[in-house]
Amino acid sequence: MDKILVIHGGETVARIECDITYTSELFKSAAEMFCDYVIAITTNDRILWVADGMSEQVWEPTARINNEETRKETLDRFPELAGKW
Repeated sequence: MDKILVIHGGETVARIECDITYTSELFKSAAEMFCDYVIAITTNDRILWVADGMSEQVWEPTARINNEETRKETLDRFPELAGKW
């Protein structure tokens, strides 16, 4: 199961587990809510996308294979997310 995390006010306020079939659709829907960040993570913990609610931009790590690289790249881009999930 993939995961969608919703972070607002420095707290993880929602964790949604979903089948890979619905990951993109649920991510897009959650990103439309008023929240700070929405993160889509695969079953094997690879970060797919991060929606920044403050800028309304969707960011995607360039490291597409290695889970550690996607996590490091994400935390380098969004250091405020460290320890939020």
